[in-house]
Amino acid sequence: MSGTATFVRALDHYILQVHDLEAAGASYERLGFQVLPRMEHIEIGTSNRVVQIGNTYLELFGGLAGVDHPLISEYLPRFDCGEGLSHVSLRSYD
Repeated sequence: MSGTATFVRALDHYILQVHDLEAAGASYERLGFQVLPRMEHIEIGTSNRVVQIGNTYLELFGGLAGVDHPLISEYLPRFDCGEGLSHVSLRSYD
């Protein structure tokens, strides 16, 4: 590969948006995953629980009901389709 740059696009993390954060965390624990305790996004008023998977992680994202923050308005329509994948974040080294 002389003269050719090789780019590795690594998955940083992905987010599953859920209505009930504790129930979602318990489901992953029953499957054998280690799930971190509930953490708060103080600046926006939401919560998450993190499931570490190798060199990436799954973020269970909840507590959206009643939150008055512009960012959340981007997430709420996702619930029209049910709970699930909200976004994927790739790692960049530049």
